[in-house]
Amino acid sequence: MDSLDENILFQFYRSPLGKTVRRLVTRQLEKIYTVGTSSDHDTRVSAGIGYARPYMKLLSRHSGHQIVLQFSGYHLRSWPKGKPSRLAEVDDTNMPLLSSSLNDVLMIHGLEVSVSPAALLDEIWRLLKGSGRLTVVIPHRRGLWSSQEHTPFGHGQPFSQRQIKHLLEDHGFHVHSIRSALVLPPIAPSIYLRTAPLVEHLPHTFGGVLVVEAEKMIYSVRPLTRKAWQLRSKAVANLAKPSPKSRHEAK
Repeated sequence: MDSLDENILFQFYRSPLGKTVRRLVTRQLEKIYTVGTSSDHDTRVSAGIGYARPYMKLLSRHSGHQIVLQFSGYHLRSWPKGKPSRLAEVDDTNMPLLSSSLNDVLMIHGLEVSVSPAALLDEIWRLLKGSGRLTVVIPHRRGLWSSQEHTPFGHGQPFSQRQIKHLLEDHGFHVHSIRSALVLPPIAPSIYLRTAPLVEHLPHTFGGVLVVEAEKMIYSVRPLTRKAWQLRSKAVANLAKPSPKSRHEAK
């Protein structure tokens, strides 16, 4: 993975700028998840992959059971707060879950810092059920945030819209939509906090991040390596199994 300091994400999302970024990115994510609302809410299992903790509240509104699969090297704290943890630290190319165990995956601060994006996408394809949804938030190559190392989006490999579309298609996903967010550059926090929410409503193509909605193509058969079946921890493997208690909590 890219040398992203383990505390930069944690501290960033606690800052005023980070809280604004979370709201603006969530606004784009909500356009995807409200469309995907279905009658099987209580049985759906969703995973936040990479460093998705700041966005898990969104998933909890649209899925009965949620887990966090956080890449090693990031600031490790239990989630959710005050309840039995449903967070596990994982290898980004060998996650300890059974195949076809997830309905939704939200990946943020993940693909751009992986040493093997292709292997990571193959692993997510394995974990998703047929027609499962993958939502990816990545730094936009044409945006200004990818060059600002004082933010998490200034680390790793940024992507253009064409690059991410081709990469996902090459690894068994059909891309439904590509949106952008964070139009303004990360300028002085006081100016950004006042102006950014207004500018985000305007049409734009040069946002700092891309928000990509894709679907697993069930007819795209991917080879499974032997190690993908070796679950390193039974307890971690059971994270994706909704319990009766968690279903009541979702309601």
